[in-house]
Amino acid sequence: MTVHPWSLLAAARLALAAGLFAFVPVGASPAHANPCNPCAPAANPCNPCGGNPCNPCGANPCNPCGGNPCGGGGPVEKSRFKQPAGSEVGPPRSAALVAQGEALWKSREVSNGGAACADCHRDDYTLINPTFAEPYPHFVQMVDDRSDANEVNAAEMVNFCMITAMNSEPLAWDSQELAALTAYVENIRPGYVPRGGSSTANPCGVNPRNPCAPR
Repeated sequence: MTVHPWSLLAAARLALAAGLFAFVPVGASPAHANPCNPCAPAANPCNPCGGNPCNPCGANPCNPCGGNPCGGGGPVEKSRFKQPAGSEVGPPRSAALVAQGEALWKSREVSNGGAACADCHRDDYTLINPTFAEPYPHFVQMVDDRSDANEVNAAEMVNFCMITAMNSEPLAWDSQELAALTAYVENIRPGYVPRGGSSTANPCGVNPRNPCAPR
């Protein structure tokens, strides 16, 4: 039996009218036709491919599909994060200062990259070197990898992270912000239990459901 091309066209039109085919505009991805697609160009505030600061596909320094920004990169001049002789970080630690430090730890306002300390250091201790269990000053692998500093104190560690992971300038040694973040770091340190791993570990590596992890 011979099927006329016009019959096929008519059948296609009927199927389209009946909703059997989904129309996808030329140049559009079929995935974008799915309203549940988290990467669709929609005004979904939870869209991981949009303007969400936790966007795993964007410029988030804690990108779960990339490497840990603290574990790689170019050298950092020691003078940028080492505390000058005779300088002091104050005021002394207090409950109020620790509380301010916790707020800064969770704030994305301290970073030029739109990330907070807590984005990488989830539950405070994720992606922390095992030497964090030791009182400051102590050796830190990622500092050693990117500078010739053998050890750092807590304030120096904060400023090293400001320069590297936060993509920002170091905090002034006499600033309230540095004193608060240092107080918070010193406050949480005694509760740390080493988990193993290394400073270059993929942030998603600690998540057994990580879709980007090696299989």
